[in-house]
Amino acid sequence: MEHRLSSTNVSFRPKTTLVAAAVLSTAAFLSAVSIGVGSASAAPPTSSQVSQQQSTSYIDQRYASDATFRTTLGAPTSQEQGSDQLRFRDYQNGRAYWTPVSGVHSINGQIYQKYLALGGHQILGEPTTDETQTPDGVGRYNHFRGTTGTGTASIYWTAATGSQLISGQVRDTWASNGWERGALGYPVTSQKKAPDGVSQYVNFQNGTIYQSPQYGTQFVIGEIYKKWGTQGYDTGFLGKPVTSEGTTPSGGKFNRFEGGMIYWSPATGAHSIQGIILEHYQSMSFEQSWLGYPTSDEYDTAGGKASNFEHGYIVYSYATGATTVHRF
Repeated sequence: MEHRLSSTNVSFRPKTTLVAAAVLSTAAFLSAVSIGVGSASAAPPTSSQVSQQQSTSYIDQRYASDATFRTTLGAPTSQEQGSDQLRFRDYQNGRAYWTPVSGVHSINGQIYQKYLALGGHQILGEPTTDETQTPDGVGRYNHFRGTTGTGTASIYWTAATGSQLISGQVRDTWASNGWERGALGYPVTSQKKAPDGVSQYVNFQNGTIYQSPQYGTQFVIGEIYKKWGTQGYDTGFLGKPVTSEGTTPSGGKFNRFEGGMIYWSPATGAHSIQGIILEHYQSMSFEQSWLGYPTSDEYDTAGGKASNFEHGYIVYSYATGATTVHRF
């Protein structure tokens, strides 16, 4: 499982494929689309002016009327193209899209480069926002309508993490946990398939969101995430997360996995517990018993296995197949 991608900042240089004569100058374009859009005291437009104004596309209308939109995108570098359900036009710094559902929105810079690399609107659908600054002022993002294969999608960018894709149920879970201002932080990888070829995950600054057919979408964060990593993530003995991080009555944290659990508390740190020892611990009400929290991972003993806790330990015997609990 890949757990961090390095980011490389690459300047955007769009390719101009049409001859200059095919591209309207900005000044000429603005003059053309402003016909008949004067003050209330202006003379009524002629029939030819009305016809010209009505033929102006939604993308061109916004480009003419929105100075920020125009400055962000730069001069047009191609003719508008598409169908009556999706149209787009390329500019020096990016692309503008229009659909009846989403209206007109722009995408530019490194988010635009990532969008194209992932397949553009054919894979992610059209943008439903302009590129926008995140509330914390650190990053930028575009949301996309998505497709049947992806679900609703977003690309987030920061200088530290690069441009990363997040979509579908993984995105929904991130959103429900506060987006980038939540415990997970910004995504540091794009969404990708796990080693089983079916599950998906996105890694974040402080953890991961993991979606599997068996257990749905779960998040693992902080010290528990680090401990899971030292034990092989989803390919280790713990396997896939079965729950998201939970909180114990005494303020500790835990995640349940296919092959066991990881517990954390401020006093004991993060430790895993598994197998028949975990079953015995569960029968005693976990950390609420006199044993308290785990203070070690499971380890080998003469003739068995054992795990230590704050006030005692549980031993599993190969010879008897049974577990016994002991006080320190």
